Amino acid sequence: MAAAAAAARPLVTVHTLDSDMAADNSSDTTLPLPDVMKSSIRPDIVNFVHANISKNHRQPYAVSKKAGHQTAAESWGTGRAVSRIPRVPGGGTHRAGQGAFGNMCRGGRMFAPTKIWRRWHRKINVNQKRYAVASAIAASAVPSLVLARGHRIESVPEIPLVVSDTAEGIEKTSYAIKALKQIGAYPDAEKAKDSHSIRPGKGKMRNRRYISLKGPLIVYGTEGSKIVKAFRNIPGVEVANVERLNLLKLAPGGHLGRFIVWTKSAFQKLDSIYGSFEKASEKKKGYVLPRAKMVNADLARIINSDEVQSVVRPIKKEVKRAPMKKNPLKNLNTLLKLNPYAKTARRMALLAEAQRTKAKKEKLDKKRKQVTKEEAASIKGAGKAWYQTMISDSDYTEFENFSKWLVKIGLLVSIANIFAARNVITAKDAFLLTEFELIKHLQKLMYAVAHISKPYQTAKAASLILPIKGYSDQCGSCISGSVGIVDLLLTTDILCIQAIGYLALIRLNMIRSQIHKGNLKKKNLLSSLLYWEFLKQHGPSDRIAIKKKLVEGKGKGTGKGGKSQEAVRGRCGLVGNEPLKIALADTAGGSSCKNRLFPVDESQSRRCDWWLKLPNLENKFSS
Repeated sequence: MAAAAAAARPLVTVHTLDSDMAADNSSDTTLPLPDVMKSSIRPDIVNFVHANISKNHRQPYAVSKKAGHQTAAESWGTGRAVSRIPRVPGGGTHRAGQGAFGNMCRGGRMFAPTKIWRRWHRKINVNQKRYAVASAIAASAVPSLVLARGHRIESVPEIPLVVSDTAEGIEKTSYAIKALKQIGAYPDAEKAKDSHSIRPGKGKMRNRRYISLKGPLIVYGTEGSKIVKAFRNIPGVEVANVERLNLLKLAPGGHLGRFIVWTKSAFQKLDSIYGSFEKASEKKKGYVLPRAKMVNADLARIINSDEVQSVVRPIKKEVKRAPMKKNPLKNLNTLLKLNPYAKTARRMALLAEAQRTKAKKEKLDKKRKQVTKEEAASIKGAGKAWYQTMISDSDYTEFENFSKWLVKIGLLVSIANIFAARNVITAKDAFLLTEFELIKHLQKLMYAVAHISKPYQTAKAASLILPIKGYSDQCGSCISGSVGIVDLLLTTDILCIQAIGYLALIRLNMIRSQIHKGNLKKKNLLSSLLYWEFLKQHGPSDRIAIKKKLVEGKGKGTGKGGKSQEAVRGRCGLVGNEPLKIALADTAGGSSCKNRLFPVDESQSRRCDWWLKLPNLENKFSS
């Protein structure tokens, strides 16, 4: 244990007291430091042992076994509109009827009443207790730990502090105070005396009213010494025998670093009581001080020492490194090893790039040449001339005149054919009508239609949809690219009249094709046209109105002209007793409308006799 001896101070001075207090007037002597003060300091073991040892002086406590049950309470049972807790019997007092026994009741027992057979004490291994005591003794020899614990040792000559055995002969407390002052330990005792105060909290009610700090601990070695009576009455100062050292005094609260004053005889007995790292204890059978894992914490000094360097192997200078794989796409040297031509290809690519950059720069510089004022003026004049040319080329005045003439011709042809077919006026008279007269006759015609079909009396009802692809919204009556003929007839705008002419011409051609096929008769051209228009095309906004008009039934309707339903059925191309049905559109208008007449079963027949009134309106037109 040469290393252990070198790690700590080998000798400790024994301080003598004044000659008036003791007969021994010899000079100071020295003693070797015991091995117990070189042992490892383990605050974890000290704290654990202290916590368990401090439980061994607890006094068992428990509540009375009868507490809370000293009444003949019984539950009232159910049906009494009260809880089922046992209740105090009797009457004439407020106590009667109150709940009892339960921990939630006033005067009842507590939950899980405490018992005296609780495991109050703890058993700690003897070796653990000895380890904790050795650590506490070793910590008391370290000045920094003693200061950290709060002891006033500024005037103390040495730590650990050892005094001569004359201190064990002190009988009076006054001499003990003088001895403490002589060795510099009295400031610590005064600090403990001044700290005497009332404990904060509930502890002051539980026989622990006052608290004070700990002062120095006097350890003596002679059994029955008078030093006990001399020092025991000084506040904060405690006395202990070296053969009965207690961890509760060596490390109060489990905190290492108690200030200890040793007498010479007590200090000399430490080796025999605790032994050394190689030799077992004489008083404690088979006990050997625990050896520290590292006696000297200066690891660099140990490794670089001659004793260690003389036996270790020399440094291995040769280092074998693993080959590093390099990416040839990022490392040029590796790429050249794999492809020697890569350098030439790279150079050619750089030269080509430089040439392209130079050519592009020259081209841009040429384009960005500064324009003079004369050139700018000429460019501006050319732009204005081109703009005027575009305006003159896009003049549509002549085209508009031609379109109006074409519309008028188409309007006259269509209206003349319609009126001639209905015997309203002759075709020759129709060509001689003015625009105002045309509008008047068309309004009469629309009056006849609106008189029969009341839902179409307003221009808002886009009832009859004529799918004319590409027709512009000139009248404001377009629905999904289609134009409502009723809206056209109710307006007096000339453009609408032109549109009516076009539409009538188109529809007239369709009727003529039907006549050519033998499906329609010439004398019923107008009624067939209107009938076809109303049934062939219609918008979704007036489905309800059409449904109201076309009610179900098989009755025969006749008008003033005596036209029966069979006549209408004949115009529709139906034979026999096949019923009629109007298929209503699911979509709004469009050129792909699928609405048409087709035969269905008898239960879905519709009445359409109200159309038979159309042929009898000739007198109204002529008037």
